[in-house]
Amino acid sequence: MAITKDIFDEFFDDLDEISKTLFSNVKKMGKAIEGFSDTQILRVARELDFFVELQEAGFNTSFKTLMEGYDKEADTILKEFQKIVRAKTAGAGAEILLSPAGTQAIAQQLQLLRDLDGEVLLGRFSSETTRLKSELLKGIISGEPSGGVAERLSAEWGETIIGDRSRMIARDSFAQFSRTSTMNVFKQNPNQLFRYIGSKDKKNRPACRYFIDNQQNKKGFTAKEIKDLGKKMGQGKIPLPVWSNKQKKFVAKYEKAEFDQVKAGGHNCRHKFSPVGVRRR
Repeated sequence: MAITKDIFDEFFDDLDEISKTLFSNVKKMGKAIEGFSDTQILRVARELDFFVELQEAGFNTSFKTLMEGYDKEADTILKEFQKIVRAKTAGAGAEILLSPAGTQAIAQQLQLLRDLDGEVLLGRFSSETTRLKSELLKGIISGEPSGGVAERLSAEWGETIIGDRSRMIARDSFAQFSRTSTMNVFKQNPNQLFRYIGSKDKKNRPACRYFIDNQQNKKGFTAKEIKDLGKKMGQGKIPLPVWSNKQKKFVAKYEKAEFDQVKAGGHNCRHKFSPVGVRRR
């Protein structure tokens, strides 16, 4: 159930190539409308839709593949839940969730989360193409030669419609989908345990490192324990491991840190919670 970056690497690579086609068309259009009157430029502007052009260049196929990654993650989470229920470790009454109706209800919840993420991501990419159109027209209307504006924007944008921030947001969306889905599926059992897994290096945020190094992480934390620890971290009541460049190691310090079950350590967090069983009373 690991959060894979391969699907995003593939999507971003595809989108970069698709973007080159878009920017090539933008530069051709910029040269084509040089010398147009303001009225003619406004007429062209009304017809411009860079997101449609992006779709026609292959965006839809790549985005479909990306969303299939969501489907695979949801399927893996559901199968892990079913495995724990069949092992009779998910708590009294959980067996009903293995019925066709129960399984369908959970699958529908995960589908809803997946679809909402898809809408947000589509909106993000669409808004970027709108911003490109806006910058192009502002440059032309201000008196800059249209061909020059197109060339300038192509260089400034690096011929890609998705910048570093949008890439981070896309990865965060998937990671949060995975964490939210996991916690939602197992929420009926307060004794369900989760291990905090992911990269372990000096880049770890203090809150993430705390969970990774905590001895309890070997057996796991309940959702309530995770929530309570996150609250204490936010209040600065827990000594957290902070990387010291001088000492070349993590040292304990009392400092505030934000942490919750969905966002985990924050933007671009490389960690997640994985179900490992239940705590026996």
